Amino acid sequence: MDFEVRVLVSSADTGGAQAVTEFTFERPFDGPPLHWHRSYAETFVCLEGVCTVRFEQHEEQLVPGDVAYIPPGVLHSYRIEGVHRTRYLLVCSPSGDFDQYVADAAAVAAESHRRNAPVDMELLRAIRGRYETYEADVPRF
Repeated sequence: MDFEVRVLVSSADTGGAQAVTEFTFERPFDGPPLHWHRSYAETFVCLEGVCTVRFEQHEEQLVPGDVAYIPPGVLHSYRIEGVHRTRYLLVCSPSGDFDQYVADAAAVAAESHRRNAPVDMELLRAIRGRYETYEADVPRF
């Protein structure tokens, strides 16, 4: 498999304080559309390879050891480029049910990635809405 998501620390483990997931990509991935979260922040920690994170109007390439913090309400996305394996941790705080959102969304994305087909964006949009994650066209606050 060339895409894997592992929940390392679940919302249940921390009483909702945070969730930690590890993402591994074995090939390029376009990532999700620009989106924002109503009630939680995300912190990306690059472990291996290169991950490009977009914040509002600028981009930042993360290499191993780099960290990027995204507060609630900030438009963002990411993508994986290049031919080398890329791994990063994503820490969400507070977590709510973010680990379940990640599991639901990753299952859809992994299936599309495996088939080398476009992601079903309407299905992902419905999943995001259940977890207070909204695309750029949804007004913030």
